[in-house]
Amino acid sequence: MDSAGAVRRGRARPAHGAGAGGQDYESGGVAPTLWATEYPADPAVARLVDSLRAPHRARLEEVIATATGRIGRHYKSASPFDQLAGELLREATGAEPGLPARRGLRRIIGARPHHPRNALHPAAAPSKVVMLELTGAQVLQLLEQTATNQNPSNDLARVGGLLQTSGLDWSANLNRPTGQRVDGVQVNGKPLDRQRRYRVVTHNGMLSGIHRYATFAQGQHIQKLSQGVTEVVEAGLRRRGSISPPVMARVLVVPAK
Repeated sequence: MDSAGAVRRGRARPAHGAGAGGQDYESGGVAPTLWATEYPADPAVARLVDSLRAPHRARLEEVIATATGRIGRHYKSASPFDQLAGELLREATGAEPGLPARRGLRRIIGARPHHPRNALHPAAAPSKVVMLELTGAQVLQLLEQTATNQNPSNDLARVGGLLQTSGLDWSANLNRPTGQRVDGVQVNGKPLDRQRRYRVVTHNGMLSGIHRYATFAQGQHIQKLSQGVTEVVEAGLRRRGSISPPVMARVLVVPAK
């Protein structure tokens, strides 16, 4: 998202060669920021990037939506960007909870007008949308796995950020024993029913079991859609036109002491 608030399709480019400028990733409760102005552009790389972008400039600079406020991203807590992406995926598919995680999309950052190149861009391995049915017990297993990933008994087993969810309220206390850390789970405002089957939207990376989320592959009625996550989210942004920061789900994670 640029300084005018326009949501664009491509990758944010604060400056040539600056890959992480302004991203809102968390690290031990602190969100480090790398400013593009501190990393001068390499002239040869700058010319190469400009030459590669030139044929696609009109599409990259097309405004696809306008944001009314900054939509940031967090790694170890509920993330506004991922909440928004989850909402759009659920709207498009009719899913109840969404567990899109973060593979397939990077970020929307900023406020006011926004263009594709600044806000929304595909990951190195674009992810496809997957629909499946999971029992409430399986949803709980996935939440327990994300709690384990944040504070495993063996620190070398720590992997990934918090599993980002949509339509789910829940809490986790990382000081509790493994497998007993998650409680208070609600699906769209109603208590999780462990016996009920829920229609869930995610992506093929999660289905493959990345970050030890093997439970996805145990779901039923698995549908691998042809649409990419980026495509669906971009279509949702266009449909809305004006984007407000999402109403955040109640997700509370008590860190390990």
